[in-house]
Amino acid sequence: MKGGQPTDEALIRQVAGGDKEALAALYDRYAKLVFSLALRLAQDQREAEEITQEVFVSLWQRAGTYQSARGRFSSWLLGIAHHRAVDELRRRGRRPATLPLSEEREVPSSLAVEGPEVPDDHHERSARRALDRLPQEQRQAIALAYFGGLTQAEIARTLNTPLGTVKTRIRLGLKKMREMMESWGLESSGL
Repeated sequence: MKGGQPTDEALIRQVAGGDKEALAALYDRYAKLVFSLALRLAQDQREAEEITQEVFVSLWQRAGTYQSARGRFSSWLLGIAHHRAVDELRRRGRRPATLPLSEEREVPSSLAVEGPEVPDDHHERSARRALDRLPQEQRQAIALAYFGGLTQAEIARTLNTPLGTVKTRIRLGLKKMREMMESWGLESSGL
């Protein structure tokens, strides 16, 4: 327990055992965050509400598959939310506003690089390649900030990580990306 409240891991174990009150507690903790991510992807409030509902139904059904050794509960839940949103939008024939890092997407201007001799799509691929080479913790923090649209405080809450640690991960990750891109002969303005 942290601060008198059960941990996410304790609650998910209870949900796996069929405890509806534990599910309600996780819903209270994470529904706003899941909805926020779904809304950023769907760009439609009704669809985001449906996706949020589906995520928690999925959580109820899949609670037993969570493995704490593989990462934090919040990351696992946001992964479910992200996949559910992308799948739903594809099913409806719509492209998500934000895609997973492994998929084609426009790189935000703050991650884009400039160089007149290199085409823009090369810059975007290079930025994605640099991002993919970061340590998982740095990549995750940057993805939540730039692709998920979360503030650093929201990322800290989501990952159950101190705010200073989140800020450091983002700063170091962007620095590493800049160094990689410069080593490839590309300017890395904005990083």
